[in-house]
Amino acid sequence: MTQHEDRPASEDPATRRHERTKDRAFMFAIIVGLIFIAGGIYLTTLGATGVLFGVLMFLLGAMVGIAAILGFLYRGRARRTLARHPWRAVPVKILARPAPGKRGRLVVQTTDEAQVPIGITGVSNEFIDAIERDGMIEYAGDLGDSGMLFARIPDGEFVYVAVISSRAIRGEQP
Repeated sequence: MTQHEDRPASEDPATRRHERTKDRAFMFAIIVGLIFIAGGIYLTTLGATGVLFGVLMFLLGAMVGIAAILGFLYRGRARRTLARHPWRAVPVKILARPAPGKRGRLVVQTTDEAQVPIGITGVSNEFIDAIERDGMIEYAGDLGDSGMLFARIPDGEFVYVAVISSRAIRGEQP
């Protein structure tokens, strides 16, 4: 297991690849939204039933485009968090897991003196198996804050969004 205390998480090659892939996906969604908007405008100029389909296509493109732009802005916030925080390894135990065969939220708790519960979203079975086997995750972010937090298995390829219980932030027992 490698500690990355000396460099931000954004400089890790696996994290960079993961972030570039997500950025490409949002850019693709923005382009698809623009294509639907342009197609909708064109169909409305044809008249008759083209107006109905054109308006529907325009609205669909606008919804996809707006959602992609909001997601892209969220990615900017994620990039800033990864640039400010290094990957830190912490021992954890599993408190709750998603239903078998489903990708859901995994709840782990640090086994250090702080015992912070962390909810990790969209985890795969391989991720859960690695935590059960090794009892460790790496996180980037601030465990004492409600800001963005990211988790992965040590030196892992996939980065997951994580959250901390508001009770843990206030210092209450979960």
